Amino acid sequence: MAAAFIPDAELERQATALLCRYEAQEGQIAGPPIPIDLIIEHVLDIDIDWAPLDDLAGEDRVLAAIELTPSRRRILMNENERAHFDLYFGTEEYSKAHEAAHGILHLPQEPGLQPSLIEEVPPVVLCRSDQRDRVEIQAERFAAYLLMPEPMIRAAHGGEPITGWGQVYRLRDKFRVSATAMRRRLESLNLVYVDARGGIHPSREAGTGQRSLLG
Repeated sequence: MAAAFIPDAELERQATALLCRYEAQEGQIAGPPIPIDLIIEHVLDIDIDWAPLDDLAGEDRVLAAIELTPSRRRILMNENERAHFDLYFGTEEYSKAHEAAHGILHLPQEPGLQPSLIEEVPPVVLCRSDQRDRVEIQAERFAAYLLMPEPMIRAAHGGEPITGWGQVYRLRDKFRVSATAMRRRLESLNLVYVDARGGIHPSREAGTGQRSLLG
């Protein structure tokens, strides 16, 4: 599926706008984790169901998909991957946010009012798999902005330098995302830098020695 280029700033803006819509409707989010199920069901009006999805997998592992019909949108979580979700903390929430991103970024917004568009789309339109095309990358980044908004990350971080994996894991647990997702988000905010040996540093400058050159 071809997708237009969307700058990261626009992905973050749309994720923030969705959080604002939720808060206007349901009340302020006091802190992590982000109530992703409520956002999907109450704000986006997308159902969440579980069903076997192995027939969609091909050579890729499919964790979830989003289905579009003339009267309904729903996220389908792969029933056969429950063991994976149980084993890998945060992947269920991230998969839901990923599919919500597809619903916002890549699908018609009002399926009941656009039958001419939907008639051309197979019932299951997008799956979360191992693909790394533009559509999947956009959905992954949107999910990161939605589940780990910068103001909430900085508040939870509290300004304390991150110097060990234990701090990353504590933030992971608060936000209910995987350690990898949290590490990447912290790196994008320059709150942590992981060197080639897996060592944790409080910034890229500290990890690469640039601080001494700038001092």
